[in-house]
This record gives sequence, structure tokens and C-alpha cells, in this order.
Amino acid sequence: MTGNDIYSRLTGLPSASDKTLLRMSGNATEVTDALLGIAEAVIVLGPVVRLDGEILPVQWEDTAAYAAERHLKHTLPREVDFVPVGRQLTKKLWKRAHCVSDCKQWYELDQIHINPEGFRKMAAAEGLPSWIRFRDGA
Repeated sequence: MTGNDIYSRLTGLPSASDKTLLRMSGNATEVTDALLGIAEAVIVLGPVVRLDGEILPVQWEDTAAYAAERHLKHTLPREVDFVPVGRQLTKKLWKRAHCVSDCKQWYELDQIHINPEGFRKMAAAEGLPSWIRFRDGA
């Protein structure tokens, strides 16, 4: 899933309103239903935080990305493999996942797009298919 569904392109601000989440899950369901008709398997990777749209520090569970992840997890068709990856780009503080300034190391300078190091970190997500690998230097 793309952050464009929950973070405004114009302002960068997050929106996890019911209307936004319903629109996002409706679009995701429509696409995955179409793919399920022609593909052996469909895998959806969950959204990640856009650091430029959140006030840091913020607990993972208080981000728009988390709200979108939870909503998708419960609304996508059962046949779809949903892999939440957003938590991978957080730091553990007091036994909870947080988005803090140090998380910027996994993003490009715009704090929107993930850099190669961030993708490597996401590759460690539980449930990610074993065939997804990153080459050295990639």
C-alpha cells in the first residue's frame, strides 16, 4: 500500500478518518479481488509512516499508517496475504514501537521515501515471503 492513501500529497499531513480508511480499503479490495482472479497468490505489504507528516516522537499505534494497517488487515479478502511492514521502521522505547528522529536514517531526505537501508530493514518483517531478498549493494 502507498502512503498516498493516508497522507495528503498537498500538505503531507496524515488522515485516518473513517471516510479515508473506507475509501482506501475499498480500492485495495477492488484491486486484490481482480488479482485473485488471475494470480496464484496476492501479497499486500502494509503502509509505512511518512515521517514528514507526523509530529515526532510518536508512538506507532498513534500514526495514520498504523490505523491504515489495522483497517486493511481486517478488510482485505482472506485469500490475500497481508504483511505489515510499517513497524519495522520504528524504534523500540519502553517496550513500545515509536517513530523518533533516529528513524530518519531509513528514509530519503524528504522523509517520505524509503532508502535502501530502510528496505533492508523492512525485509526482516515477519511473514515476508522468503523469495524477497535484497542483493548486496542494492
